[in-house]
Amino acid sequence: VNMSRSNNTPKPLPDAPQANLKVLSIVPERRLLQSEVLGSIGSQFWNQGSQSTRSLDCLSSIAPGEPTPLPICAPSGLSRTQFLIAAQSVTLPGLPSQCSSDGGVVMDRVLLHTGSDSWWGTITGRAKVQRILTRRKESGLQHSITDPSNYTLCANARASLGAKTHLRARVEVSHEGRAHHGQQPGQHAASTSSAPAWWQGAHVSSQGQFRHRLKHAEIKVEAGFNQRLLDNARGYTTAPLTASVDIATPSGQTSAFQYRAGVLHVTAPPTVSADQAQRAPASAPTPAVSCTHLQAAL
Repeated sequence: VNMSRSNNTPKPLPDAPQANLKVLSIVPERRLLQSEVLGSIGSQFWNQGSQSTRSLDCLSSIAPGEPTPLPICAPSGLSRTQFLIAAQSVTLPGLPSQCSSDGGVVMDRVLLHTGSDSWWGTITGRAKVQRILTRRKESGLQHSITDPSNYTLCANARASLGAKTHLRARVEVSHEGRAHHGQQPGQHAASTSSAPAWWQGAHVSSQGQFRHRLKHAEIKVEAGFNQRLLDNARGYTTAPLTASVDIATPSGQTSAFQYRAGVLHVTAPPTVSADQAQRAPASAPTPAVSCTHLQAAL
């Protein structure tokens, strides 16, 4: 009997697995401070963008010094239009929203979209569902469904001219209704006799933006027609014509030095009282008033 011991000595058992605990790092205060500084700089400028359900792309402008509304877009960074397309890809008919100026609950849906790697364009529609259901008791369901004031259309387009240049355009058509047009019936029929019936009383707003990024700066040129401006004292007002040129610190830059400077030009009819409007002849043209704002922050 071979009593020799084997050289293969048993290996010790491995230690029991230990829980791998990872402590999440605390967000540096300087990052929070940077976002606060950028927000305070932007709030002092005209044409500062904000999020609102009044527009189909959830973009509007606020007056200087006004607090920015709470964000309503997706935390993923997708625009409202992109989020609608993603929702419809999983067979959702659309996305509901709450908009008091449109009668309550509305339903948004992308009706048409096209594009390629460097550009895309969409046409989005809105049905004012709660207003349709409310008005059907007054004028009937068929008239309420076919009433153009219960719908809104918006066309969006974006294009990239290289990695540093981007273009964006938006045209939105909403129907205010004849009751909000502010003209006498005879005058309204005479001024819009050649226009289709569904176009009478329509409100058209548009905006275009050119953005180019340099090494240490970002240039932005914007022009708008009939843009809505949020003012907490007066609510939403309409600026017939705006144009601005800005140069600022590139977005996303973590430098402690932040700056922004630009010029804003506004052309609008003067604000007159109701008595002055009644005394003025209907054929007299309303002179436009133009003003230019120089804005800078450091």
